[in-house]
Amino acid sequence: MELFKEDYGRLGKLHRSEWKKLLNSNKDLFKRIKSAPPSIIGPQLDEHGEVIADLKLIETVFFEKVANKNQHDFFKELKKVNPPAADEYMLTIGGAIERWKEDMKRIEFSLHQLKKGEHVLEKEEKRLIREEIEIKDLIETLKRHIPNLIKDIELKGLNFTELLNKIRMVEQNINSKESRLKSYLKKRKHEMPFLFE
Repeated sequence: MELFKEDYGRLGKLHRSEWKKLLNSNKDLFKRIKSAPPSIIGPQLDEHGEVIADLKLIETVFFEKVANKNQHDFFKELKKVNPPAADEYMLTIGGAIERWKEDMKRIEFSLHQLKKGEHVLEKEEKRLIREEIEIKDLIETLKRHIPNLIKDIELKGLNFTELLNKIRMVEQNINSKESRLKSYLKKRKHEMPFLFE
């Protein structure tokens, strides 16, 4: 399935490379807004692993406030025929596109780290079950490899069954976060594919 539409409103049908060239031209409709954009937060993960600040509110308000009439009209036109292009246009003209791309990379990296942590937990859980590792060594291994995923969990003083239950609880938490991030990234790749180029 082609993620990028070729309809660009009054500009007609364009190939992706032609559209990118216009976006980068910094001329006429594509003239960048000169005033400094507000502090852009962009999509980020909160302390619970939820994505926040991805509604484009600050970016949209800023664009609406400082873009010229032709840019406003073109943006509205694009929204009707090619919503991803409209978002790309607004973020580019408003100076926030690079921040959003960086944020998507950070979220992808977070997903990678969760997968890595999940792998370590599964491996150590199997070693614990096979009695190939002592509880104190397991705790040290987990602290060394996945400190952020176990930082709020007390592991000392637990017996075998309690420790195994804690590990499984952390695995479930990781799976839940991983699933949410995968869904989020899939949605963003569909709605804003330009962020992943």
